[in-house]
Amino acid sequence: MRRQCCSLSISLLFSPGGKLSLSAAATGTDRGARQGLAEELASRTFASMENNSAVRAFLPLSLIFVVTTALFITLRSTWEGLHIDPNVLIIGNGILFFITLIAFYFYSRALRDRNNMAFMRMVTLGMFVKLMLCALTAIVYIFSFRKGVNKGGLFTCMFLYLLYTFVEVGVLMKLSKQQKNA
Repeated sequence: MRRQCCSLSISLLFSPGGKLSLSAAATGTDRGARQGLAEELASRTFASMENNSAVRAFLPLSLIFVVTTALFITLRSTWEGLHIDPNVLIIGNGILFFITLIAFYFYSRALRDRNNMAFMRMVTLGMFVKLMLCALTAIVYIFSFRKGVNKGGLFTCMFLYLLYTFVEVGVLMKLSKQQKNA
């Protein structure tokens, strides 16, 4: 039985334009094993870099969630004075954040695809899923509480939907621009 031995060297290079490139080279006795090892490592490293980029890009949306939830909790009496149920705001904000997370998953997958039509399909799917889930949630809330629906809370949640969407589109445009420059 033949023993295959390989060693691997990795180099990260920053070009003058600030672009990062990864180079992996393997040495050893089996050329196929060396090449496969280098390619696998390079693909895993780039995949983890893309995931880190997507996680960093989602931070503004996470910050909006944390800040608005904190405001809804700390200013509870102010919201009640305006006849807006803070519980509706907190639950609505949580649902919006979760739906935005799902849509952002579609967007991050779309950015990895080189096909422009696939990119457009995934972005459209993400927006459609977000809109439909929000509409379904509002309909369930309205039919569950009928006369006890808190209209102020519902309209505030609609404003939150717009806020999340605008920030999400801004982040997506920034990621798309970075993807084109890479």
